[in-house]
Amino acid sequence: MDKLGAHFFWGYSGALDLLEAGGRPGNRDGGGGETSCESGCGKRQQLWALQICAGDCRHVLRTLTSYFLSSQDGGEQPLGVGIKIYEKDVELLARQLLLLLIALDAQVDLKERVELFLEVHGNLELTERGEKAVDSYARQLEDWITSLKPHTSSSLLRFFDVSELKYQEKDELLRVFKSWRATKAVNAQALWDYRARKFYGDRYDFRKNLMDWDYHMRLSGKGAKEDPNVIKSSKSIVHHVHFRRWRMAGNSCEFRDKKYNAPNRTLMSTIASRLVQHRDRNLEAKGSSITAYGYFGDIQNPPYGSFGEEAWGEEERRRLFKKINKQYQHTAVDVSKSNLTYFMAALASRLGGSQKVCHCAMDVDEGGRVRVTIAAEKQHKVLSGALGGVTLKFGTGDKIRSKRDAAAYDAVIVGCRDAHLVRETPGLPCDSSTTLYVERCKNLVEVTKEHSASFDAKVGDLARESGWSEVETVVAGGSEHEDGGEEGESAYRKFYKK
Repeated sequence: MDKLGAHFFWGYSGALDLLEAGGRPGNRDGGGGETSCESGCGKRQQLWALQICAGDCRHVLRTLTSYFLSSQDGGEQPLGVGIKIYEKDVELLARQLLLLLIALDAQVDLKERVELFLEVHGNLELTERGEKAVDSYARQLEDWITSLKPHTSSSLLRFFDVSELKYQEKDELLRVFKSWRATKAVNAQALWDYRARKFYGDRYDFRKNLMDWDYHMRLSGKGAKEDPNVIKSSKSIVHHVHFRRWRMAGNSCEFRDKKYNAPNRTLMSTIASRLVQHRDRNLEAKGSSITAYGYFGDIQNPPYGSFGEEAWGEEERRRLFKKINKQYQHTAVDVSKSNLTYFMAALASRLGGSQKVCHCAMDVDEGGRVRVTIAAEKQHKVLSGALGGVTLKFGTGDKIRSKRDAAAYDAVIVGCRDAHLVRETPGLPCDSSTTLYVERCKNLVEVTKEHSASFDAKVGDLARESGWSEVETVVAGGSEHEDGGEEGESAYRKFYKK
């Protein structure tokens, strides 16, 4: 737990477009997910996908981007998109709710929304303004989760379906939302330093040298030819200044001259532990169970892999991954900003003329005085047109639960940190057209080729035991850059139902 942590706050590979990766829905003979079209319009049926412990909402945002843009291009698109997000830990599910709320909040300026999203996603510290924004969102989430009818909320939270959660799980979500308030005192740097001292040990004073070794010989792949155990990573666009800054202080994105002096409470979580009080005659540790609060995320692998590894737009991919003298001209932070801007621009274009969040009216009374009336529009009315065919469900707990009449999934995505959950897929509503994607561990800093091959072999065995047959490995976001960049390595393993 010293390096990777107990909780999985972000992903290690790029985002998948589930509209392209969602199996072969046209071959489905029936089931809850099929939608008929009497006029013979030829559109695809509703697509359903399950995201298992992916760490963040990157797959959801990329899929929604493709869904919003497909209607403009006049191409074939499903009548609706349904995605269920499952996380074992309540803190991780709460973070995904917050990140989606920030990304879909059309009342906030686009540039400010992009920066706030990236700061909350991967920064240990926020600005004072960002801290107030998280506090405001946390209070909205508190009111929403405690309401008797969350689906009738006046905010955009009405598009989030938590009907499958138990009351105990909702209470745990409420506890997490309350812990995000600005009134809770947290010393984020002290918690990060405690983890770093535990990890580096006697080498703590020389940790900068270790960080440089990890970057040059492992992450960027510059030593791949000399050392056969080094994996040539596709994340070499990560700048060494950003990598070292995150490893030193935990801040992945810092914009302009902002001062980051407020803790990011969304990265704080609790774990169950045991306080050693004595040892018995067999020298076994005995004590009472306790709950520890602090930062228990990753301190070795930076969060740039989720949004900064691949560009979602074709033009942006050519521009951002351009090389001069074998050096990238842009960084992973630039790619992350571009991807989120691409999503929010697609959302704004989907809204069209209904994206106004307030209406102004002016009249003159009998005395000649001008009166201006400003009426704010409800968020759910603003986004009702864009998210009308989108369903976002959320689940947590020790086991993945599904209703008996649930539609069969077209795609299932499993994060690499919880690849053992492939064993639970036989109990899910899957059929012959369902596609399983399992994230590979190759992008972790300390993973060698031998480790990656062993991990892939174990995942293949688990998948075959669970009734899946491997088809191929896929690359998230494209496999090659047109500027002459090197071909990306496969990031996910793809399986079909036998």
